[in-house]
Amino acid sequence: MKNFFHEIFRYKISGAAMLVCLVVSMLSAYYGITIYKNIFYEYMDKNEYKYKSETYFIYVPDETNPLPSVQENSPANLKIINCSGYSDISGETIIIDVVLHSHKENYPLKSGHYPDGNEQKERVVVLGEARMNGTYEKDNEIYYTLFGEEYKVVGVIGSGDSISFDSKLLVYGMGDELKKRIASTAESGYSMVLESNDCDTREVYDAFIAPLGAAMSGEVESLSVGSAEPIYGEKLYCIIIFLFSFTCIAIVMSFWMQQRIHELQVCRVCGFTNAMLIKRIFQSLFRIILFALCIFIILAFIINRLLGNASEEYNLGFSAAVILPYIGVFAVALTLVCIVPIARTLSTNIASSLNRKE
Repeated sequence: MKNFFHEIFRYKISGAAMLVCLVVSMLSAYYGITIYKNIFYEYMDKNEYKYKSETYFIYVPDETNPLPSVQENSPANLKIINCSGYSDISGETIIIDVVLHSHKENYPLKSGHYPDGNEQKERVVVLGEARMNGTYEKDNEIYYTLFGEEYKVVGVIGSGDSISFDSKLLVYGMGDELKKRIASTAESGYSMVLESNDCDTREVYDAFIAPLGAAMSGEVESLSVGSAEPIYGEKLYCIIIFLFSFTCIAIVMSFWMQQRIHELQVCRVCGFTNAMLIKRIFQSLFRIILFALCIFIILAFIINRLLGNASEEYNLGFSAAVILPYIGVFAVALTLVCIVPIARTLSTNIASSLNRKE
């Protein structure tokens, strides 16, 4: 072990610089690419599962119209969105969508089913898979508690590509406590949405919501599916990250190699063959890479633990989509910065090389 570290820090400045730059390039490639991919897939999921027609509006209830409604067979969902609800199980205030009418949900269903018919009038919920941690079993059924009231879990939504739907909570059939909480926000109105893949929700709005007259305020906007692209294209973003990694690796390797040119020539004078010299260089390089990899893994573990609760984007695991290109970048840098100078050094005259001013 002593020899291991002695070889790494035999040239203290270049050895330390190699370690720092390798760890920085590993962290930038790992977090830069994987976090971007997570954001990229989140954009794609939101686009893929977006309804073809969505109409948002603010509804201010009155005594005669406490809540708007549509016909039972209406081909559109009607929801109160972004309500605050307190989960007794997880002990946190969460954002929920209250479904007043459900025609066809568009979120990716991982298990269970969406409520239909009379079941929509009961206290049932559909949860994002991250919310399943706050559920419990009772009489062979799964339940979730809001404001001290039990809601039966009938479905779980989530995407294998992103966390877009993991914390979602759809409530069908409000309990008394939830009704009270929603009623307490009546003065400022409810944020609501009509959504559908089967009709123009603006027509549904005009037919059922607009006639409520004075009970309606705010803006109405019909939306259609559009593209959801990150700031940069995925390939361009990956190229930028790996160019940064290549630059870090190339600069520090060049510095590291400059300190070993003279060493190579001295070893040649002492009788080392070219094969022995190459082995010596790559043994040193391998030790530095191995030590840098250990430091990177430890740092990544610590960062994931510290930031994991704040953002799911940091808990991404190791991906071949990052590791393999990074190995390729490293191999190119190694070839250009190390192998070519080594080949030139071994092919030069020993005497002239030793006499050259270093």
